[in-house]
Formats: sequence, structure tokens, C-alpha cells
Amino acid sequence: MIPDNQADFAGTPGYRFGDANSGKAAGKWYRVLSAGPSFTNPISGGLPGNLVSSPNRSTDLPGTNNIVAGEVQSRDGLGDSALINKLSCLDESYRKQSVINYDFDPEPGTSGYNSNSFVTGLLNAANVRYRLPGIYIPGASKPVPIENFNVFP
Repeated sequence: MIPDNQADFAGTPGYRFGDANSGKAAGKWYRVLSAGPSFTNPISGGLPGNLVSSPNRSTDLPGTNNIVAGEVQSRDGLGDSALINKLSCLDESYRKQSVINYDFDPEPGTSGYNSNSFVTGLLNAANVRYRLPGIYIPGASKPVPIENFNVFP
């Protein structure tokens, strides 16, 4: 998330200032909301375990080989700063309560989700309008259910 109103988030814990290698975030304050495998589930026999929220996860920082899908828009009419705060609160709610299986390439009918599933689920929970690029992105079409962010329809 790269806020339009940089002053609202400058120096805020959890936000980073982008260096020259930060792609679109270069010279700006930003925060990445993402998730990945826990690798701590002993029952899974060494498999990835659960999908855990991991803000500013090193593999998802700007400037890496990630796809930037574009800007998002609140369906509730929230401004930029309010939407960013809402997304951060939903992420925190997921981190505190949710335990779901991780799957590198989740398919419909399976019990796992991945980082792309997490992001699309988070955007759905925040009632955000977004468009995915016209390429295959594993897990993006299988969002984490909004209930996992403590949002109930």
C-alpha cells in the first residue's frame, strides 16, 4: 500500500520508506500486507503448514518480482487513508484469529490458500473494487473467505 497522503503514514510503525530499489514505492512510505506459509505445523509432516499474515514479508516487498495489479477503490466511498487503515485492521484481525491451511497453488475444492488468496480475500473483506491482470496468478481466483477477517455477510 502506497498512500496518496504520505503525511498520514510517514514514520508510522509498520511502514517503510522506499529506497531506489523499491520500484513504485521508491521515495515513498509504504506497507505490504501479505501472507505466507508458517512451516511450523508438525502434523503436516514438514509441509508448509498454515497461511499466516506477515506484513512487509521480504519476498513481497516492492521492487521484487511481484506483479502490481494497480489501484484499488473502496465501494464504501472511503478515502485513501481510511481505506488503508481498514485494510490494516482486517489484516490484524486475521493475524489474531484465523488458522487456515497453506497451499502453494490452491484450486477450488481444496482446503488451502496462498498469499494471492490472502490479498484477494483481504480486498473482498474491505469491500474494495479491484481488477486482476489477465494472466494466471495462482490462488488469486480462490480468495480467503471474508469470515477469516472477522467480517460476516
